[in-house]
Amino acid sequence: LFIVVFLVLQALCGNLILEESTSKEHTITVDGTNLRFYPDSISINEGDTVKFMWGGEILPHNSVEENGVFDSGEPEREVDYSYTFGFDQAGSYNYFCEPHQAVGMDGVITVLDIEQEIILETSGEVDDGFTFPLVEVSVIVILLLLVFMRVKISTIEEIKDYSFKIVSATKDVAAAYKPNLAFFEEWGSQGFLWLEELVKEIGSDHIIIADAKRGDIGNTANHYANAFFNHFNCDAITVNPYMGEEAIEPFCSQEDKGVYVLCRTSNPSASYIQEDIFDKVIELSKNMNRHNNIGLVVGATNSKAMSEVRNTNDLPFLIPGIGAQGGSLKDVIKINSNFAESTLINVSRSIIFPGDNDYQGIQDAANHFVNQMRLHFER
Repeated sequence: LFIVVFLVLQALCGNLILEESTSKEHTITVDGTNLRFYPDSISINEGDTVKFMWGGEILPHNSVEENGVFDSGEPEREVDYSYTFGFDQAGSYNYFCEPHQAVGMDGVITVLDIEQEIILETSGEVDDGFTFPLVEVSVIVILLLLVFMRVKISTIEEIKDYSFKIVSATKDVAAAYKPNLAFFEEWGSQGFLWLEELVKEIGSDHIIIADAKRGDIGNTANHYANAFFNHFNCDAITVNPYMGEEAIEPFCSQEDKGVYVLCRTSNPSASYIQEDIFDKVIELSKNMNRHNNIGLVVGATNSKAMSEVRNTNDLPFLIPGIGAQGGSLKDVIKINSNFAESTLINVSRSIIFPGDNDYQGIQDAANHFVNQMRLHFER
């Protein structure tokens, strides 16, 4: 496969080696109401232990790997079970609860070789203009984007430090960053200074998408484009097409910049308006794409709608809605399996708020989604 790669992806070329770490214990519990394991999909390292916990449940449970790698025995109510994966057991392991297998009580454990290479290959050629991030991936497409949201802290310096921590913890696996402008604008002039510093912190090795959703026309839109492309040095921007061609043109007229047009979004009431006009948005975007720098924003929470959009065009997709919003990563990858090289999957809250909000937690959450993408692409 021949591809052209935008320069900011150069840092992702070559091999990313997973560093050896100390063994950990991972807990899987039982959702007795819905008869599900939780979480039903995890990624661990060789040498790690998985502990299944269902003590005190009303119904009896067990955990059985489909090929007999582990088996907790007869279903019981009070017996928890642990299994430690050896250093020669890298791979994927599907397991189930025997009494409730028929209702889908199953899961998968992905065991990583702690010395395994995750390889990203690119052609090394660069076009003079903007090219959407195209990645030829021999193992997995690593495409994580982050949107910086307000955390419960008191000063802009604290939130600024936290955003820098997110970048530091994820830059080895992130292809792009997508700052949400609202969370900078609310701080006034200090917020814009923070955005300038954050863009510098991210650097030129990653694509920066301004999640601004601008939608005005004329001189106003021209000044928006100048602000985000020439002042803040963003590589692309999200745009609302409701006012038509004039709302998109100022952002796609520069060949070295890109625009993602809102098409089918992930919010609950989106279909009320978008159901009747999304095909016009697609047609408009295709007709205006003379510089090959227009893509679509298509939410992950409505797989049927995503399939409808994907069946009509081959434009690049920016896909929010994975993680906290409940979109299915499996469905997204299945629908876009033939367009993996131009699909950006947006993972936000599930990475930037991983529990304790510490560096390791952020890094582990990012790697978890990377591993899940890898697993689904391999299937």
